[in-house]
Amino acid sequence: MRVSPETLFYILEKIRPYLEKYCSFRKCIIPEERLVVTLSFIEQIDKNKIMKTTFIDRTFNKKKNNT
Repeated sequence: MRVSPETLFYILEKIRPYLEKYCSFRKCIIPEERLVVTLSFIEQIDKNKIMKTTFIDRTFNKKKNNT
């Protein structure tokens, strides 16, 4: 999944207050990086669901065709 820079900055503008953190003992992850990591994680979950569904469909279709 690709997100245009304009869309990324639009989303970031809307949720920035929720992504900002105060850290006193280490350098915080900036909101831009937090958003990118979160979107990447969501994308990976989606890919895994698609792979799982594809695997299950192929497995059951093979069993149906073999019987």
